Amino acid sequence: GLHADGPVWLFSGQGSQWAGMGRTLLETEPAFAAAIEELEPFIARESGFSVRSELVSHTTVTGIERVQPTIFAVQVALAAAWRARGVEPAAVIGHSLGEVAAAVVAGALSPEDGAKVICRRSALITRIAGGGAMATVELPHQQVEAELSGAGIEDVTVAVVASAGSTVVAGDPERIRLLVSRWEARDLHTRRIAVDYASHSPHVDPILGDLAASLGDLAPTAPTVPFYGTVLDDPREPAAFDADYWVSNLRRPVRFADAVTAAVTDGHRVFLEVSPHPLLTHAVSETAHAIGRDTITVPTLRRDQEARHGLLPQLAGLHCTGVPVDWSREYPTGNVADVPLPVWAGRDLGVLAMAARRPGGASVAVHPLLGAHLAPVDTDDEHRWQAGLSGRELRYLADHRVHGQPVMPGAGYCEMALSAAETVFGAEPGTTDAVEVTDLTIHEMLPLERNTVVSTRVRP
Repeated sequence: GLHADGPVWLFSGQGSQWAGMGRTLLETEPAFAAAIEELEPFIARESGFSVRSELVSHTTVTGIERVQPTIFAVQVALAAAWRARGVEPAAVIGHSLGEVAAAVVAGALSPEDGAKVICRRSALITRIAGGGAMATVELPHQQVEAELSGAGIEDVTVAVVASAGSTVVAGDPERIRLLVSRWEARDLHTRRIAVDYASHSPHVDPILGDLAASLGDLAPTAPTVPFYGTVLDDPREPAAFDADYWVSNLRRPVRFADAVTAAVTDGHRVFLEVSPHPLLTHAVSETAHAIGRDTITVPTLRRDQEARHGLLPQLAGLHCTGVPVDWSREYPTGNVADVPLPVWAGRDLGVLAMAARRPGGASVAVHPLLGAHLAPVDTDDEHRWQAGLSGRELRYLADHRVHGQPVMPGAGYCEMALSAAETVFGAEPGTTDAVEVTDLTIHEMLPLERNTVVSTRVRP
């Protein structure tokens, strides 16, 4: 996958909140605390409550006019904490209200304008609260639409295309109750969502005019981070992020599956959910599987798990997925060591690769693919090499691509094996008849990022 520029950041909608979800982070992550401090007066002015107080409270925030601004604040603050840890997004995707935080993180809205959107949006929704309902069902949205049309149901519509096989509907509460009952009778996984309004449906039409009027003072700019939208038909289409866009964000169906499909098709494989609790992991995985791809989604926080060590454990989790981490920020006096697996691990990992900085100022001749050679202490010990490979510096590697992504060619593995064997067996370099490759198994493609560190080990 594409790890060189970081993971795709996901910002979920409502439902991730829990009591005290920011209490420990305010102490362990200075950037998180600073972001909350910046948002505090904006949200207090717009919605009349202290978001900081909600984050340290021993009770879960309630009331949509408080829940949505609080989730927004946590998402923006978590993004600031990740950036302080040296992690940047390759792109962003927002789900429903999560698009507001995504727009702020991408640079399309200022934090103050983001607070305006989320606070004014949630305040207007309180006018229609109690008159709608939403439910999720494990069926493709095309099938759900066909069933609703076939039954002549007009007061329930598709509200969210969550994944290839998961759909959210919204509309009349009694009709939603009957649909859930019927789906349960068919042994389908379905449930009511804990809201009393019907976003992304005609149910919100009465407040759209006021929402547009209230957001006339926004000053959006072009995002500085790639933004996969969930509102427009094409997730790659540039959005205006003006009042009309946020009206559409509340009214139109959430095309989350389309945004994820676009990101995966563009080569992204690692996703980071920037929220108090992961809600989108299954949807991302199912969407990727539908197009024959595998992805990894890393959560930032989990419900009722205090972050005593800040985001450090999650940073290690990202590192283990292959995302480049600048460990010098955490350990400025240390060096990254290439540690082999213990013997009891008992499995062949093939080519081990991670992204890291190329050591500068090398004054010894090294093989361009194998890199520097570390000779063994004893003759029976393994030989090791380590090299930083980059399609930018080794232009002939950049020409070998799969779906536009530079990958290590099979001939490169053969060259590495032959050169390593010459060293191990003491053969004269370049004598083609001295050693030969009799078998080569490539377990998976090795994407060549900005600087992929490849370790080679050979035991005589």
